[in-house]
Amino acid sequence: MSDQVENYLLTVLGQDRPGIVASVTDALAKAGCNIEQSSMSVLGTSFAMILVVNVPVNTEREFRTGLVGITTVEDLKIHVDPFPQGALHKTIEGDSYSLNLHGSDHPGIISAVTRVLSENNINISDLATRLIPGEKSIFLMTIDLIVPAEVDVEQVTDSLKNIGNDIECEIIFTGDDSITC
Repeated sequence: MSDQVENYLLTVLGQDRPGIVASVTDALAKAGCNIEQSSMSVLGTSFAMILVVNVPVNTEREFRTGLVGITTVEDLKIHVDPFPQGALHKTIEGDSYSLNLHGSDHPGIISAVTRVLSENNINISDLATRLIPGEKSIFLMTIDLIVPAEVDVEQVTDSLKNIGNDIECEIIFTGDDSITC
């Protein structure tokens, strides 16, 4: 692969079915692209993928042509944005924490919890939710966090405990020591 590359952020959306990942990654490989980072998920019957891709400068036309072909044949929506050089390898300083939540489903759970995190300058590196249907649907949420050293973890724990009570959900905030809020 050429030393001169451009980085792009790709988002791929479509109806879930076998072969989407193979089709997209095959087109990228044929254009000489390297996938630096990716995340893929199925939400209901929809498929979503986000990738950071290195594209050799001399293959940008092949890269874009291959993606156009996929959108037609595979009935996918693909969006391409420039991605700044070096941005992928920048890290946010802090300690890794996890937050797990479960409780009866109702509007506002994600908003209430993420507001506490935002107000404390805590970065979300990954967030996933799931609903377990039933007579009383149960909402589950898992968040991976980066907590800066200057953050008062005890204060955050207290705030999460209060929010957990307000929204009637159990929150487990885990870092070096497990803390149940």
